[in-house]
Amino acid sequence: MNIVRNDTDLSRELRMNSKKDIMTRTEVADYLRVDKSTVSRLAKSGEISCFKIGARLLFKSSDVLAFIENRIECGVDEFHGGYK
Repeated sequence: MNIVRNDTDLSRELRMNSKKDIMTRTEVADYLRVDKSTVSRLAKSGEISCFKIGARLLFKSSDVLAFIENRIECGVDEFHGGYK
């Protein structure tokens, strides 16, 4: 059974997880339910802010939340993967 999380659930979950202020590429990919290469592409294009320590891409959880909220505000249809 595939459970769809809405934007309120995503925001609440990310805000409540204060121990995860910094997320790895793998954690972001798991959270967004996408492949790590997608996260890398989004970071490279500047759609998600990130920083590097050594070779590791790291993400502030607030930036991941901002990315989600921006996608929702831009009219991305979360159920069909298209635009409204």
